[in-house]
Amino acid sequence: SGAAVTGPDMIGAFSAPQSIPGASECTVGDVAIAPSGAVVQTCQKPIAVANSTAKGPTTIQVNMDPDGLGAASFGSTIAVTATNVGLLDSIPPQDFRWVDAEAGLAYDRFPTSPQFGRLYLVYTDETELENNDTDIMLRYSDDDGTTWSDPPIRVNDDSSTPIRSQFLPRIASDPQSGNVAVCWHDARHSAANRAMQEFCSFASPNGVAPAFSANIAVGDALSASSGYGNEFGDYSGLTFSHGVAHAIWGDTSNSTGDNPDGTLEFDAYTDQIDGQPPLDICEPCIPITTIIWITLIVIVIIVILLIAGIRWLVTRRYLKW
Repeated sequence: SGAAVTGPDMIGAFSAPQSIPGASECTVGDVAIAPSGAVVQTCQKPIAVANSTAKGPTTIQVNMDPDGLGAASFGSTIAVTATNVGLLDSIPPQDFRWVDAEAGLAYDRFPTSPQFGRLYLVYTDETELENNDTDIMLRYSDDDGTTWSDPPIRVNDDSSTPIRSQFLPRIASDPQSGNVAVCWHDARHSAANRAMQEFCSFASPNGVAPAFSANIAVGDALSASSGYGNEFGDYSGLTFSHGVAHAIWGDTSNSTGDNPDGTLEFDAYTDQIDGQPPLDICEPCIPITTIIWITLIVIVIIVILLIAGIRWLVTRRYLKW
């Protein structure tokens, strides 16, 4: 029946629930609302229903409702990508609770962004089935999920050897710039690939495809999950606005020295990450084409004024002569 939602004088009656085509057995997803009001949902589905608890491969798919609260409903399923990460995939940093691909969506909602309306999808993939070499991948769509970029972009920049796991990504787009932030759990600094730090990376919308900055270690120390039934859980959190990203995650490092349980229990840790290259944050941002046209107009005006000034000087000298 769903969770109760309250908000006195703010929330009206809910519409009847909709059945999303092709979403049976599809789970661990996300939803995003386009600047146009379209709604896109994503979820992860086993390639064979009988394989629903296996380790992969699985398919990440989307459905789109073109008018949100309007009369239209969600359309047919669109398969975005296959991933070797299953719905319950054991990796060394999370070998009891397991992980999924944790697909996430974010729209570029900044009106003057060169990629305004672009939809980003982040997810986890594994280079080979059950080799624990999981990476954070990104694809994007410029038509509300109908078609997607290929090949995917690898966000984490660690070496492919030795094998280290990255998992539980989150994505957010800054509505004041169109910049994109991705944060995730990363075991690159764990000798045994069993502990993680939170990492983040950023990309600007100024190129044809996003080019992510050097990865930033946000967590100050490694956190281990051994002995905790839920381990790092199923997801983390991320917001991004006015050039500052705020990530939140489960942490056992006690790197701040103020966790009442020390390193014995998980606590929620958060940190802010200021804009990093190649963000090019500006408010408001002016598209490069506009800057070029303004520059050309200024040059033309200067040339016209120079010509007029020369003519005036010549005419004045002639009349004086």
